[in-house]
Amino acid sequence: MQIKAHYSQGRLEFAVPLRLARDSFPVVVELPDSAVHSEETPSTSNNATLPPRPLGRELLEEFRKILGPFQAKRPAASVGEDRAAYIDALAEKYTK
Repeated sequence: MQIKAHYSQGRLEFAVPLRLARDSFPVVVELPDSAVHSEETPSTSNNATLPPRPLGRELLEEFRKILGPFQAKRPAASVGEDRAAYIDALAEKYTK
C-alpha cells in the first residue's frame, strides 16, 4: 500500500487518517534527493560501515568471548536425555 505523508520535525503525518493493525512493522520511505544533505544514501553508508557478520564457528567463538567465564561446556547428551530434562523442567515448573 502506498500513502502520502508529510514529514515535519521528526514526525510523519499521513494525508488520510489510518488505523494500523500492529504497533510495529517495517516501512520503506522514499525521499526526494533535495531533502537529503549527505552525498551518500543511508543504505550505502550503513552497509559500508558495518563489519561482516561472523558465521558458524566464528559466531560461536564470538558468543564464547562475550560469555567469558560464564560459558560452560555442556556434556554430550542424546536427544532422549534432552527431552527428559525438558519434561522434568516443565513438570517442576507447572506442578507446584
